[in-house]
Amino acid sequence: MSRKNVLAPTLLVVALAMVAGACGSAAANPPATQPPAPTTPPPTTTPPPTTIPVDRSSSGFIGLALEEAQQRAEEQSRPWRVIHQDGADLVVTDEYTADRLNFTVEDGMVVEALTDAEMVANPPTTDCTDPVAEVERLLDTDVARVVGAYDVNDDGRDEVFVVVDDRATTNEIGLWTQGEDCSLERVTIEGSPAILTVGLTESIAAGVICQPQYDHDLYAIELASGDGVYYEGRTTGFNLEGSRLVEQWGEGAGHAEDVASYSVLACGSVSYP
Repeated sequence: MSRKNVLAPTLLVVALAMVAGACGSAAANPPATQPPAPTTPPPTTTPPPTTIPVDRSSSGFIGLALEEAQQRAEEQSRPWRVIHQDGADLVVTDEYTADRLNFTVEDGMVVEALTDAEMVANPPTTDCTDPVAEVERLLDTDVARVVGAYDVNDDGRDEVFVVVDDRATTNEIGLWTQGEDCSLERVTIEGSPAILTVGLTESIAAGVICQPQYDHDLYAIELASGDGVYYEGRTTGFNLEGSRLVEQWGEGAGHAEDVASYSVLACGSVSYP
């Protein structure tokens, strides 16, 4: 047998083995497949609005004539009222309606518009720096006189001292205080207006002292004498709680000298006579 005949079957076997190996490899590692392409939903369309949106902000009323602002509020079914007109505060009720409009009107035009909710969230600020002018406006200045203002209880708001009758030898001192909204109230003692005496005669020595170095907000000194030389009585310490002078301390006192130095009003920078 020749060499050629011997190699031929061998080559055939090798070729078959290679084909079989190739087929096995293809079966073990199938070709990779891509994930399915995402489907795009058909575009949607939003129908146009059938009504025009309503501006319900309060600022949209500013600059309108009052009649026009009223008409617009009624079209929106919103309650409204005028609270300030031409520099004057109008009398209004204090119930709360969140969406109600409050108009400030000058010369027939709305210059400010706020809802009840906006007014509660942003209360108006008031200048409390000059209560003296307001007290003077309330007083009968033919008799009474404002002496000055001093923050008795260190709450950031001044109290106003008033001489009730400036013609008397011994003078009665009244006191006004400011609330948190800067409104003025008469200071009271046990429910009655506080009247504190200042002055010196042969029978009476009285004074009012309030200075930051002392324990209490205000001290009232009331002394009496039978001979015009020796005076005795009581010194009472008060704290100012809101618009009330509340007694905190009291002690008997007697003086034969320097009585005049106790018979004055001395509260901070406020003094009388």
